[in-house]
Amino acid sequence: IKFPVLWHGVKLNQPDWSYESRTIAWQLTEYFDNNLVDIYIAANSFWKPLKFVLPKLDKKRKWHRFMDSSLDSPNDISDLNNEEKLIFQKSYKTDSRSMIVLVGR
Repeated sequence: IKFPVLWHGVKLNQPDWSYESRTIAWQLTEYFDNNLVDIYIAANSFWKPLKFVLPKLDKKRKWHRFMDSSLDSPNDISDLNNEEKLIFQKSYKTDSRSMIVLVGR
């Protein structure tokens, strides 16, 4: 099964392609080792923190933070398969001028 790249902004399925835009997010869905995995990447180049609405996953899977460039090292990136499960699954607040990578599994 081939899944398309889904483009988002701070709201789902609403990327802002305008010249003035300072945000973009995208979602990749693939099978790895026979398991469905989602990867969500959001970039906030705005000077203020912004909250990104997260895509809903099926009940068996949850979003986990793999990387958040606004966090101090060594908390900015996780070891693969040792990511922290998000407490809030509906949205993620990104700091100004930062980027996140979430894994849905």
